[in-house]
Amino acid sequence: MHFAYPPRKSSNPAPFRPRSSKLPSVRRSRIRAVAIVALVVMSTLWIITKLFGSRSTVAWEPSGSPPVVLVTVLDGPKYGKAYVQSIRENRERYAAFHGYETLIANVGDYPLDEDSPSSWSKILAVRHAMTKFPECRYVWYLEQDGYIMDPSKTLEERIMNGATLDAVMIKNEPVVPPDSIIKT
Repeated sequence: MHFAYPPRKSSNPAPFRPRSSKLPSVRRSRIRAVAIVALVVMSTLWIITKLFGSRSTVAWEPSGSPPVVLVTVLDGPKYGKAYVQSIRENRERYAAFHGYETLIANVGDYPLDEDSPSSWSKILAVRHAMTKFPECRYVWYLEQDGYIMDPSKTLEERIMNGATLDAVMIKNEPVVPPDSIIKT
């Protein structure tokens, strides 16, 4: 026979004794007290080290040796050997003339995922240059399609001079046309 309601709970007590209600609250309050004490101790130590610490807050500035590292990633199979060799010599001559260093890498030099485009090796090459020459002032990435036509001028004269940079810099143009709130 079916009943419309489930049967009532048994009136017999459970075979085990239920936990007292005070124990979890004591644990919670004890954990909370330990956490507050630890926070106060760590805050006090942090304040003491900031007030009486001997560390200077001067920002680290690279020595500038070499002043510039010229980075280029070459795609040998896509272009001919003569073209790649011409680009390599152009970069090395310019760097040697001005006391710069070069880091010329191939697209396959850096491990990439199968889904990643080969152009991501440029980022890894710049990172490699920054690791290899941590004291350099500038890292200049130049595409393999670019050719240095006037090697007599340094990078500082040509681009990094304040007046020259102001003249060629695009200002107040929307990044995402036509009416972007983010402007250059």
